[in-house]
Amino acid sequence: MLERELLSALRALAVRLKRQPVNWAITASCGLALQGVPVSVRDVDLATDRSGAYRLAQLFAPEMTRPVQLSSVKTVQSHYGAFVLEGYTFEIIGASQYPRANGGWDAPLDFTPHKHFVRVDEMSLPVLTLEFEYENYVRLGRAEKVKLLAEWLGRSG
Repeated sequence: MLERELLSALRALAVRLKRQPVNWAITASCGLALQGVPVSVRDVDLATDRSGAYRLAQLFAPEMTRPVQLSSVKTVQSHYGAFVLEGYTFEIIGASQYPRANGGWDAPLDFTPHKHFVRVDEMSLPVLTLEFEYENYVRLGRAEKVKLLAEWLGRSG
């Protein structure tokens, strides 16, 4: 069950993004929790494309705590930024790319075919399928989440 405060922050997000031409979805722990997976949620990760990352930065300009810019770590590269809304940190993750075995980066990941909507607290929120999340956690080497999702997916079908 998600905390009331988090649901309020998600509602504020959804209201601000309503009718905006931004392709986005809630991913990572919050996306898992919205689909019933028993995980704790500390922040909200928003998957989007490159243009969506910069559009989100404009829409949430007063709340931005980290400007969107191309950022990379060993396991992933994206147009990354963050803002705070109703006490929760929202991380913008635009045009995620994974490293190639022979160097360089894969093409930006198209999450759109893996997006669907869940109803919670009278809201319809976009999330990524659990199968897609599982694949991404495998790519990121996040063994604990891989194990959790493998067990969850096995139990639920």
